[in-house]
Amino acid sequence: MRTMNATQSRDRSAMRLCFIVEERYRTDGMPMAVVQQLREWGHDVDVLEPQSSATCLSELAAGAYDAVVLKTVSDGPGLSILEAAAALGIPTINDPGAIRMVRDKAVAAAIAQAHGLSFPRTWFISDLRLLEQIPAEDYPLVVKPSNGSACRSIHLLQGPADLQALRESADAEDRFYLAQPYIANPGHDVKLYNTGRTIYATVRRSPLHPDEPVSERLVPLTPELRHIAEQVGRVFGLDIYGVDVVETPEGWTILDINDFPSFGLIPGAVRSISRAVLELASRSAGLPAPRLPRDTAVGGLPVVAGPPPAASRSERTEICLLTDRPDHPVLADAMERLRLDHRVRIVDPNRLDPASLERELRAPADLYLLKAHTPAALAVAHRLQERGVPVVNSALATARCLDRVALARVLEGAGLPAPRTWNPGRLGSLAAQHDLVFPLIVKSRHSRRGDLVARVDSAAELAELLPQWADEPVVAQEFLPGDGWDIKLWVTGRTHFGARRRTPLEPGASRDTLTIDELPAEWMLILERIGAVFDLRLYGVDLLLTERGPMIVDVNAFPGFRGVPGAAEALADLVERSLDRALQVA
Repeated sequence: MRTMNATQSRDRSAMRLCFIVEERYRTDGMPMAVVQQLREWGHDVDVLEPQSSATCLSELAAGAYDAVVLKTVSDGPGLSILEAAAALGIPTINDPGAIRMVRDKAVAAAIAQAHGLSFPRTWFISDLRLLEQIPAEDYPLVVKPSNGSACRSIHLLQGPADLQALRESADAEDRFYLAQPYIANPGHDVKLYNTGRTIYATVRRSPLHPDEPVSERLVPLTPELRHIAEQVGRVFGLDIYGVDVVETPEGWTILDINDFPSFGLIPGAVRSISRAVLELASRSAGLPAPRLPRDTAVGGLPVVAGPPPAASRSERTEICLLTDRPDHPVLADAMERLRLDHRVRIVDPNRLDPASLERELRAPADLYLLKAHTPAALAVAHRLQERGVPVVNSALATARCLDRVALARVLEGAGLPAPRTWNPGRLGSLAAQHDLVFPLIVKSRHSRRGDLVARVDSAAELAELLPQWADEPVVAQEFLPGDGWDIKLWVTGRTHFGARRRTPLEPGASRDTLTIDELPAEWMLILERIGAVFDLRLYGVDLLLTERGPMIVDVNAFPGFRGVPGAAEALADLVERSLDRALQVA
């Protein structure tokens, strides 16, 4: 490998670059493949190994380079050299301050939470014995070094009894630690990669579940995942980076942020990163944009410079409805309309045995509609989405609406108006509290047919629910007086409907629906915000009109559209447009 040499003859039309490559990465494909690619394109690239060569800072100060790039390990010497280059005004990739922020996981956690990024609750631990101060109810815990990298030394503690074993097995090199509540996951994480030009998403095995069978692969980048990756880049000032996220009922949660990761599974990563390095270096130095070669096939994998051509609609496409109620009148009408131009079939996800599910995954439909709210249905939808098959609405979006704790948290986090909601656990635990303020609303935590929804005006009324519901997980909401009506709003893509119904909390309330011809602008803004926050295209919203303004009391993924004129036509139209969109990215 070459070392720094400011006196070498150079083609002045070429970029002058220095890659600081620490010992661990000297034989890795990343970044050495990028170095080789840039040299093949005619650029002058030096490689500096700080562990094996003396670094002449005087040459650095002489302005030998248009940019310096670092591929570092935690606390490695390369970061000091990169900071020296930045102090001299030499463009660096990534910014050394950004690298330090994400390399110190304690700092990264604080910055993420200060900027509203979804990040686990985090404790900083200077000594493993201090873990004893974390309450037992916060277990299971994930404990990892505050300067960790490459999934090193990550431990899952099921309870305080595991502390002794952790202390005995801890790596002596680890000085400080972070502890975070374990976030349940299906055995894999999603890793987002930003090459500096393009963002990708991949499924990767979780370091907490190394034996879990996982098909590591590239997966479609959803708008929500793209937003997370772009947000991280803006907050931390990173150009080339990775973000580890995990899917939860409350939404995607960030687990880790890495500068200049390995970019495993990313097609054309070497060329994309090489281009990004040239563009970033030119921009930072105020130089004209470099002339870049055209994309060609690399290693047998096509480098896609733009979206692939749309799939043909000449053949009849297939739509599958996942539901346990195919006789629902609106659904039945919409499916009949779609059968004129498509193959339509109906699958009850609750009755899929393993063999049938595998057949479904091997030969999926072009588009799925999820109109079932059971765990089995969500699991089927999730498996389909893992294969890149489009599902309306997604498993995650549906799960958020079904779990009223998650629903309340998302509404609160988005600043949307909703009654104060808390999670007392089971109804029996709520009834045992002595400081309750009545009246209050009690609902089953998990929305389903026949669930508990009741107004409770006294402790005696609450006690009357116990024989049937004592072990039911519930949420409690403050009671907000309304005008005696519920506002029912429905959205199918671009189509909006509204109606009034008497509140079902009143005894003998009529179930008649009174259509609202024009929705106020304030309600439309609420609907648009909910669609964006929950990533829903087909949903219903219940509003209560109070002295504090309209309040959101429920959000339903794929409601029944009972009494909604034109609902079947609007649903069929949404499916057609969703199918066109899916085929565009197929």
